Order: sequence, then structure tokens, then C-alpha cells
Amino acid sequence: MRRLILRPGWAVLLTAALAAAAQADINGFGNFSNFRVNQADGGSAPGIFNNRIRLTSTSTTQSRSIFCLDRQDITSFTASFTYELDNAGNGNGLWGGCFVLQNDPDGPSALGSFNAYGYTRIAPSIGASLEISNPYRHGLYTDGDTDGGADDMSPVNLRLSNPINVTLTYDGSLLTTRIRDTVTNDSFEATRLIDIPAAVGGPLAYVGFTASTSLGTNFTGDQYFSDPQFHTVPEPSSALALTSLILLGLIRQLR
Repeated sequence: MRRLILRPGWAVLLTAALAAAAQADINGFGNFSNFRVNQADGGSAPGIFNNRIRLTSTSTTQSRSIFCLDRQDITSFTASFTYELDNAGNGNGLWGGCFVLQNDPDGPSALGSFNAYGYTRIAPSIGASLEISNPYRHGLYTDGDTDGGADDMSPVNLRLSNPINVTLTYDGSLLTTRIRDTVTNDSFEATRLIDIPAAVGGPLAYVGFTASTSLGTNFTGDQYFSDPQFHTVPEPSSALALTSLILLGLIRQLR
């Protein structure tokens, strides 16, 4: 039997093929050194607690954001994070949080205005919202504009203070968002047709979160974000082409 010795060049290609098949671009906040935290108010700075970031607190009007410093490939991806709301007032308005992909001129320093989930005026972008309203709602917005309506995500109740898992899957044309209460197991799902690269101005974008509160104690709360994950999904054709090239090289070595 002829022994196969994998030459260094093919080893590099094989490693690249495996990486293309499952590329993990963001795995948690780590020590937060690869993220930029921004705030538009004079309140106490966002706090970090057990690998969670508290973007807003129960003090007065706040608008904050956090973005990874490195832009990610957003042509096809899976993303997830956990959201928690504590000490929430009973007001229903334009406050809450958003998962955001953006190419704003301010880059990772992009910061929205007060209200509207801290997302208003970030453009070009898309924002997937968690809205503290009655009922609780989820919307998909572009260019910082939160007009256009959102979906009732009942029976999910954000004020229960339970960890809420949010997963977003994009296949290049359809964005599916799944929102689940990890304690009650109540869930909501929405699928929307959208060209995300066209919406954000290219195949790469900054990935992060925004959050805001409103005037008065009835519209404030501690909003926590944790365990952000962002995984680029390569086009099957490109991964197959690279794998085929490697197999061809291996076959030639065996001859």
C-alpha cells in the first residue's frame, strides 16, 4: 500500500477548506478589548457583569451602543445572543434594544439618538429590535428608521427578567429571527425577505447592539447583552471548489 504524505502546501489548503466550512468570527465578548462601547448621555457608564454588558440602567434617558471593531462578512451568516431586562418601568414606548449590522461613517463608534432603541440615525444599517411596548414587539428596520411597523412577539414577555435567547439566520435572501424565553420556553419566529448587503452598503459590516431608555422612570430598565456569536456561512460552491482542488492534488500524489 502506498503511503500518503500530505505536503505542506496541501496542508495549508486543507486547513483553509475546513475553516471555510465553519468559520466562527465572533465568539462572545471575551475581555471586551475587541469591542467599542459608546454612550450619548451623561449617566454612569455601561457596566460589565460576569461577561454580560449592561448597556442601559434604571437612571434617566440613555442611548448606548457596542460594536465589534472588526467588520464581518454578512452575505450569509448565523448570529445569536442573550438579552435580559431587569428593573423595568411600566411605560410602553420607543425603548428597548437592537441587534445591528452597519456601515455608518462613524464605524464602531456609531451611536443612535435617544429613544427608538438607540438605533435612530445609524445608516446604512439594519436593526432587529426587541421593543418594550404593549404588546412586546420585534421589528426589522433599515438606516436607523424605526417607522414601518413591527410584529407582536407574544407570548414572549421581556419584563419577566428571564434570559431571552435570540438567533438570526441569513441565507443570502431570507432572514429568520427566533426569540425564546429560556425559562418559560415561550417563543416567537419571524422570516423576512431582505438583501442585507444592499441595505448596509456592502458585503462587510460592523456587528453589535444598541439600546436606549426614554424620559421618566417608567421608561427605564437594566438591559443586558451576553454571549454574542457571529458565524459566517460560506457559499457552498466556493467551499466545494476548494475541497475538490485538494482532493485532486491528493489523487495525483497517490499515482
